[in-house]
Amino acid sequence: MPLNRNSILISAIAGLACALIAPAVASAQTAPPRTTGDANRPGGFVTAPTARPAVPMPAARKRAKRPLKEPISPRLLGLAIGPDDYPVSLIRAGAQGRVIAVVQISASGQATGCEIAQSTGYPDLDAHSCAIILQRAQFEPARDEYGDPVASSVRAPINWQIPE
Repeated sequence: MPLNRNSILISAIAGLACALIAPAVASAQTAPPRTTGDANRPGGFVTAPTARPAVPMPAARKRAKRPLKEPISPRLLGLAIGPDDYPVSLIRAGAQGRVIAVVQISASGQATGCEIAQSTGYPDLDAHSCAIILQRAQFEPARDEYGDPVASSVRAPINWQIPE
């Protein structure tokens, strides 16, 4: 019989099916053979293997987590803002004040977004505050009631005072 693409494909599928079924058949447990007839008569002793029913394995259970008392808020690990961070153009303009930024934090502790909740009154100083937070702030992420890290947000106040 000549081989063509379809016969090779069918052979491959049949081989795969045998490879998948063979381990299951080989691992099936069999009971000791059952005997019938009379062992004293020629041809009267017959053994017939009997298969034991497969015993299902218990499903692997996921260990239930115990909830903590309450979720944990994110914690700022480090954000150094010094006089060198104050833009000279904003110092000359007399821009100073308190800004409160709302920072979005990923489950890995990275600052991923920043919005101004309270402005200094100087949009450039507010934008500069968010830029510094997004570049430098390091957070320990918030944790849910099971202790797993989760995304969250935190309010970050920054006081800008013109250096003397």
